[in-house]
Amino acid sequence: ATFIGGAFLMILGQANPDMITPFAHGIELRPDRGYSYIGALYNIIVCAGVGIIVTLFTKPESDKKLKGLTIFDAAQLKEIYKGSKPNETSGNPVTVEWKLSKTNDNTICFSKKDMQTMSANAGDLVYIQDARWWYGGLKSAHATFGEPHDEDGTVYISSLQLDHGQFVEGLQLKAEKEM
Repeated sequence: ATFIGGAFLMILGQANPDMITPFAHGIELRPDRGYSYIGALYNIIVCAGVGIIVTLFTKPESDKKLKGLTIFDAAQLKEIYKGSKPNETSGNPVTVEWKLSKTNDNTICFSKKDMQTMSANAGDLVYIQDARWWYGGLKSAHATFGEPHDEDGTVYISSLQLDHGQFVEGLQLKAEKEM
């Protein structure tokens, strides 16, 4: 409403210079060109006026809807994005072979040892990519760590990650914990 009202009054002022005349004390109207600088002042005043009027006559959004939209929520943004407390423990990336799992969810299952190397827990976010450095992440996928298994050096991915990452059978993947 604020944008539409302000834009409407700005266009109306340009089409009808008589609306700007009260702001133009001592400035002559140029035929076929209208007011330039005073027209800009008029635009600022009508937009600010519409903003104030809309603020006074509307109810603000609830804090729940606004959570995460201001700089004051920056410390909580990772938790809001992940949906749980982020794991900030640093770990090392691992290079693994991959096998296709029968699940269709967004979880990737690593071995217990590989998850220890990455300092990861089930539910953390993982970034997995083709291990060849020259791809620079073009063949990659984001997922969630699933429950660990006992096959070291192997990751189980779903067809969802296989399609998204365009991984090639027989080639290794590099994975690292995001948070």
